[in-house]
Amino acid sequence: MHLSYIYFPLFVFIVNIFLVALVLRSEWRSFLHRVFAAFLTAMALWGLTIFEMRNASSHADAYQWEKAALIAIVFTSILFWHFCLVFTHTRVSPWVLRCFYGMGVLLGALSLMGVMATGMQERFYGHGPVFGPVFPLYMLTNYLAIGLALVTLLRGRNKARSTDERVRFSLMIGGAVISLLGGTSDVLAALANSRLYPLGIVGNVVFGVLTTVALARYHLLDLRLLLRRGLAYSLISSFIFASYGIAFLVLWNLFRHQTRAAQLGAMVIAVFLITILLPPAVE
Repeated sequence: MHLSYIYFPLFVFIVNIFLVALVLRSEWRSFLHRVFAAFLTAMALWGLTIFEMRNASSHADAYQWEKAALIAIVFTSILFWHFCLVFTHTRVSPWVLRCFYGMGVLLGALSLMGVMATGMQERFYGHGPVFGPVFPLYMLTNYLAIGLALVTLLRGRNKARSTDERVRFSLMIGGAVISLLGGTSDVLAALANSRLYPLGIVGNVVFGVLTTVALARYHLLDLRLLLRRGLAYSLISSFIFASYGIAFLVLWNLFRHQTRAAQLGAMVIAVFLITILLPPAVE
């Protein structure tokens, strides 16, 4: 397996955790920001679990991480729809959202029980899941949540009063569609005679980037660190990445003899702490 195939999901995880910290630091009191942070967290866990699955040395280990990845993916879809509802001020019955979250919990439990994916198989790209009898229900929940999110965004775009608003909605719609296509490619790639490469993680990246750009570009989220330009941006970016690099090197040396779970846990804490503690000079 190519190293980029294995480690790209880890990059996705780190970037999304970084964005979560920025969003919460920007305005943690806002319910919109908290829901968006929850969505980014689910995206980050999607990347982390896929990295662990691809990096596993055996089908047995890969299977455990695949079950966790299925949980992260379904909550990514549900949280994105929830975010779209809050973002567009669309009202739905609280019971509808509760049913979706309840379905996410149920599907998560079924995944842990091993009925969503019954095992792993060797594909030309690496480990691939063998889907169980309940998997169609899982797909229905994901597609329905994303479909409802797209309908919500389309209605928001139709009601938009300015070109900027329409562009913002279009970016989010494009990201959701690409993510949906990427997730579909993951399913098709796992089929017996398929030679399709799984592009779910790539779709995850495009999804997160377009949604974040849409919100930051039009000042709906105060992600100023991502919007700096010119020399100031270069200096600030260098400082930020140097801070992360030093922290990761220190943690790698401290935890190199520990389990991978301990190493990743330490890095997650480092990302949050550095982002929260960055001095006002970088704002």
